[in-house]
Amino acid sequence: MKGAMMQGSNSGERSDKGRFDFGGFLVAVDSERKSRGVSWRKVARETEISASSLTRFAQGKHLDVVGLMAVANWAGLDVKSFYKHPKALPKVEDTVKEVGVLLRADPDLSPEDATHLESLIRSSYDYLTLKTDADQE
Repeated sequence: MKGAMMQGSNSGERSDKGRFDFGGFLVAVDSERKSRGVSWRKVARETEISASSLTRFAQGKHLDVVGLMAVANWAGLDVKSFYKHPKALPKVEDTVKEVGVLLRADPDLSPEDATHLESLIRSSYDYLTLKTDADQE
């Protein structure tokens, strides 16, 4: 691996040992960047990662470990939450229901807003999982 970046799919490197969800990590970092109202250039200055490396990261390339940890620290993210090991994943009976619990616990959302968001997520989730099931047949 050269420089601060590594090529790879946006969905994460996969092996029988697990995978890191680079795509999900990028979404979380970009969400934090937008919520702070800062550019990738400012993130680069604050993390001491080159602007070109962060630009490539924003385009779906992978950061090296040092860059990954610096960006995670800047965004207040726990990198362990983006690592998925097939044997360590808990069985979730209803993903949307779990998300709904988190939404209802959010002090920034009214109960009605949380219910509305859960309904939107349920609709999208059901559509996408049905589409995935049909694609596999």
